Amino acid sequence: MGGETITFTGTGFGTSTSDVTIMIDEVACAVTAVTATEIKCTSGERRGLHEATLDMTIANVGYVSK
Repeated sequence: MGGETITFTGTGFGTSTSDVTIMIDEVACAVTAVTATEIKCTSGERRGLHEATLDMTIANVGYVSK
């Protein structure tokens, strides 16, 4: 379906949306906002069943979740 806003909270995220990449179940989640403590993304359409995964990367930091 997709189109859902997802919010991640934590610290040290930076402020640039272009520095953050998020993949949920192998589908891109479009990053819409980044603050030092919060990242928001909009889920992409997922077709079929996939293994549940979350890959989040921040430039100059590395993997936040893998």
